[in-house]
Amino acid sequence: MKDHTAGDPQKEDVIWTDLSDADIKNRLKDMGIMVGMRAIKQLLLKHNYKKRKIQRRNSIKQVANRNEQFEKISQLKQEYIKSKNPIVSIDTKKKN
Repeated sequence: MKDHTAGDPQKEDVIWTDLSDADIKNRLKDMGIMVGMRAIKQLLLKHNYKKRKIQRRNSIKQVANRNEQFEKISQLKQEYIKSKNPIVSIDTKKKN
């Protein structure tokens, strides 16, 4: 669970795992521990784990010059790769 646990830095009591209940069951089985799905759900609840699901949203607006933005980023990336400087890529989303 340790490698598959994350949390919310603004809410210390919120932790989650990206493993499904079946994944947890199979990992425990590999360790020789037989447990049912209900017990897994109860253990996750007991230890305050929340399920983390990918959220997909459709964009409701068209952004002018969107493709040009990515072309410029690609051009800059190629220039930096040639310069052998370290590259850090950050993808951000506007939050309301």
